[in-house]
This record gives sequence, structure tokens and C-alpha cells, in this order.
Amino acid sequence: AFLVGSMDSISSTFYCALSAVGFAYSLSVFFPGIPIVLTAIGVIVLFTLLNIRGVAGVGKVQILLGGILLSILGIYIIYGFISPNGFSLTRLLPDGNFFIFDTPGKNFASLMKTIALIYAGYVGFEVIADDAEEVKNPNKIIPISILVSLTLVTLLYSSTMAVTMGTVSWQELTGSETALTDAIS
Repeated sequence: AFLVGSMDSISSTFYCALSAVGFAYSLSVFFPGIPIVLTAIGVIVLFTLLNIRGVAGVGKVQILLGGILLSILGIYIIYGFISPNGFSLTRLLPDGNFFIFDTPGKNFASLMKTIALIYAGYVGFEVIADDAEEVKNPNKIIPISILVSLTLVTLLYSSTMAVTMGTVSWQELTGSETALTDAIS
């Protein structure tokens, strides 16, 4: 139990740092020239101070930031699908092929690399179970919550990637550090 708890704590620390750097990098799209590392450290300090003041404040900030993010992604997805310069099935599936390699082995290896990259997006759903003692009828509500969350996140991720890769070809996105910004422009 101690080892699992320690590894979870270390994992959360790395995930916190990764999220802070990602947030700082996203801000740099809107505010070019901001120092990524200092901004990430500032974000960590800000949320640390919010946590010290109380969980309720952090919860409100998380709801606000989550709502803003979901609104922006919703606009991006809807506009991407309805815009004449947006999503195109022929751009998403060049030559009508889902896979780009000729051999199943290379396609499978490519698929496994992709799964490894998006795995981080699905980490954390087990946290829903942490609230079991505060939920009425947890045997029913917790599994439903996890499944609904996974379904919504999968739809959101899949729609975002479909719009992005259906707007800009994968060849143009290869090596891009700002794929969503490329698709938006």
C-alpha cells in the first residue's frame, strides 16, 4: 500500500508539472514571448496558494477553467465541421485509406505509438471512485459516472482530432507543436 501510494504521489507530481508546462505553452500561443518555465512555476505556485486557502476555491477555479476550455473546444468542433474551409473527409482519409502504411505491422506499430501518447488523456478517471463515501447509492452512481465521463472524453478527443486532421493534412501536422492553432488558422 505504501509503495502504491508513493508511486501515485510521484505520478501526480509529474502530471502537475506536465500540466503546468502545457498550460504555459498554450498561453504562449496568445501571448508570444512569455517565459514557459517561469509561467509554469507561477501556475503551480498559484494553485498551491489556492489549495492552502481551501479546496472550495480550487474547485471554483477548476469549474471556471473547465467551462472555458469546454466552450472553446465546442466552438472549435462545431465550426470545424460546418465551415467550408474546415473538415473534409478526403483530407482526413487520403486516398480513402485509414492507415498510411502498406504493411499491417507498420500500421499496428503506429497505432501503438499513438495509444501510448494519448494514454495520459485517460489517466485520472479512477479518482471518481474516491468520492464513493459522499455519494448516495455509490454502487450504481460511480460506475455510471466513470462510463459517462469516459464516453464524453472519448467523443470530445475524437471530434477534436477529426476536425484537426480533416482540416489540415497529417503531412502538414507532422512535427507541428501547435496542431490546433494550425487548423484554426
